[in-house]
Amino acid sequence: MHNNRETMKKNFLMLFLLAFGAFSAQVGVGNNNPTVNLDARATTGNSAIAFGNTNQTAPVAGGGAMKYDTGQLYYSNGTTWIPILEKQAGVFIPRVVASRKKDDTQIMGPTNTNESYVWTFHETVIDDGNWNDTTSGYVVPTSGFYQVSLFGRIYANATNNSANWTIYVFNGATETRYIVATQSILTAGGYTATGGTLALYLTAGQVVKLGSSYCNGCSTPKTYTVTPDAGFTITQLSNS
Repeated sequence: MHNNRETMKKNFLMLFLLAFGAFSAQVGVGNNNPTVNLDARATTGNSAIAFGNTNQTAPVAGGGAMKYDTGQLYYSNGTTWIPILEKQAGVFIPRVVASRKKDDTQIMGPTNTNESYVWTFHETVIDDGNWNDTTSGYVVPTSGFYQVSLFGRIYANATNNSANWTIYVFNGATETRYIVATQSILTAGGYTATGGTLALYLTAGQVVKLGSSYCNGCSTPKTYTVTPDAGFTITQLSNS
C-alpha cells in the first residue's frame, strides 16, 4: 500500500509538471511575472544564478548552454566550450582597470620651473586593486599596451604662464613624462579645461601617475590650482 501511494504521488507530480509546462510558456523563479521562458529577476535584488561544471561535450549541451569550470564561465557555441570574457588564442578584450576622480582642490606653486606635480584622486570609479592611494599611482600588474586618459581644469593666478597635462611613468626612481595637452597664457582668474589620451607600452611593476607640470623659465613664479572635477581612466589594451 505504501509503495502504491508513493507511485501515485510521483504520477500526480509528473502530471502536474506536464500540465504546467503545457499551459505556461514562461516560468519565473522568485518572480511572479516572468517575461521570458525562464525569468529569475527578483525585486529584492537577490537574483543570482549559479552554474556548475558538466561532463557533457559542447555539441551535446547545445549552442547557448553555459557552465562554470575552474574559475571561469564558458558557453557552448554548439561545437566547443568558449571562455566568456577571457583571453583566447590571439584575442584580448580591452578592459578599464582604473578610473578615479578628484574630490579636492590642489594648489601648486608658486613655481617657474618644470617640476612634477602629481594629482590626488580619492573618488573611485573603477579599481582592479592596483591603485595605491598613498602614492596616488597605478602599479602596472601585467606588461602590455595601455590607454591612459587624463582630464582636468587648471587655474593660474597670473598671465604669462603655461600648463602641461602630464602622464608620469616611473620605473623605480626614473621618471618619464608624456604630455597629453598644453595650454599657454591661461586666463588669469579663469579656468582652462582640457586633457588628452595616449596609448603606452608599460611593463609590470612600473607606476603610472597623473598630474601637471608648468611654465619652465617664466620670469615670475605663478600659482596653479586644479579643481575637484579632474579625472583619469586607464584601459588595458593587450597583454605581452
